[in-house]
Amino acid sequence: MIFLAFLTPVYYDLFSNLAVPLAKFGWNSSFLVSDVLMAPIFMVTGLLFAFQFAPLLVVELFENDMTPLLLTMPIRRSSIFFVSSLNTLLMTSFGIAMTLSISLAYLLLNRDQLLWGALGICLWIFFLIALGFLFGFLLARLIGKTAAKRTSQLISFLVLILVVMSPSVVAPISGTNPETVLRSLQNSAGFFLSPGWPHYWFMSAAKGQPVFLFPLLGITTGLFGFVLVYANTLNFSPVRKNRERRKAVDGSERTNRLKGGAFPVLKKELRLMFRESGIIWYLIYPLAFPIFLVFGRYHQMPFVSLLFMIVATMYSGMVSVMMMISEKKIWPIPTLFPVSFLSLVKLKVLIPVALFTLEYLILLGLFIALSPSAIYDVFMIAPIALILYYCSLLGMRLFLQDPNRDISQRNRLLKGSEVLKLEGLSMAFSFGFYGVFFVLKTFLIDGPFWIFASIPSWSAILIFAGIILTLFILLFGSIGRERRMIHCLMTE
Repeated sequence: MIFLAFLTPVYYDLFSNLAVPLAKFGWNSSFLVSDVLMAPIFMVTGLLFAFQFAPLLVVELFENDMTPLLLTMPIRRSSIFFVSSLNTLLMTSFGIAMTLSISLAYLLLNRDQLLWGALGICLWIFFLIALGFLFGFLLARLIGKTAAKRTSQLISFLVLILVVMSPSVVAPISGTNPETVLRSLQNSAGFFLSPGWPHYWFMSAAKGQPVFLFPLLGITTGLFGFVLVYANTLNFSPVRKNRERRKAVDGSERTNRLKGGAFPVLKKELRLMFRESGIIWYLIYPLAFPIFLVFGRYHQMPFVSLLFMIVATMYSGMVSVMMMISEKKIWPIPTLFPVSFLSLVKLKVLIPVALFTLEYLILLGLFIALSPSAIYDVFMIAPIALILYYCSLLGMRLFLQDPNRDISQRNRLLKGSEVLKLEGLSMAFSFGFYGVFFVLKTFLIDGPFWIFASIPSWSAILIFAGIILTLFILLFGSIGRERRMIHCLMTE
């Protein structure tokens, strides 16, 4: 909803400047210049939404622990399928936000035909969902749930790139003369505005031609009818790739591979970690999103740095929890390792800290290249590493307090209150350290300001030093408390 509320007025403002009839330039068409630009956008966003929905559907169908139980009950397989698809639909937040924001902006540009446009949006969304069903059926025959997870994460990443970058890409075009835009797009206009495309039917209905709703309704109804029939024949058993190769590797060979080489336990942790698509997403998002904001012409470095701190510190705790869950799934094999289980827990805490600290160094290098004054941010490396360490310990401790919790639902690894606690403490320390650092940096570069202009400079420096020292004392005390609690939980 946040992306939807943000993107809809942005797209409306961008495309309203190009809302000039094509007839003004000698075209025999009821469309606008903005429609020539929006038609390929409808096609791309629609396909990305369907492609994002399909692999998530495969994961939801074949990883849900309730599915085997439901199959033993007098419930139609199609009913199980559609209920699972509703849960999946809620997970495609970026795809839904992008598709709906573009559609609503188009509806506002053609608000004279509001009723037909609204019906067209509904049918367009249902058509994309049905298309996602078909892609899901195909993927279920070709790939397993692990590959489906990775595919869904990759497509979600692409949709996120589109959400962040599209306003900055469209903005220069919207400020161009409509005739110039039309001249540059006239070769592709005939292709994307061809009457055979479903998005053409939706766009024509929004122009006051409701007759185009009938082919969209017909093809959507036909797709859902096929889905309903085919869903009753599903056996809910995903494909397993390279099954023969996996069977050929026995337990002794895997043990030998684990023992060989340097740092075998670290290698084991990294292998288990990168098998989880959720962990890969947690590692990529905190670095990629700030970089996209920077290159998307959002140059507010303090905001981007603070965003990284908040997201990375929270995700460090979640990564530790997911690594612990991976360990739980292969239990009791970890008891055979020549290390204590407490050492394994410590390693799961330190790995995300090291990875997210490395990401901050990469982001810091980018900031320094764009703005030399960002060199002062090197002093934030130690606070960020310590906050990451604390949040990683906190996430581990919250999980160990209830080790028998249900881990089948990936979006409910921690309880709601636990997630709020992790988010609240990570945000509190991030705002505290970076707020003081930003004020101190401004004070040193631009000179005294605000209330600090009325006191001596040495007094202001002492105030900053006292606040920073207090924050470090609180952070070290919190780290020590979490370490003691984890040790107690492990030795009980």
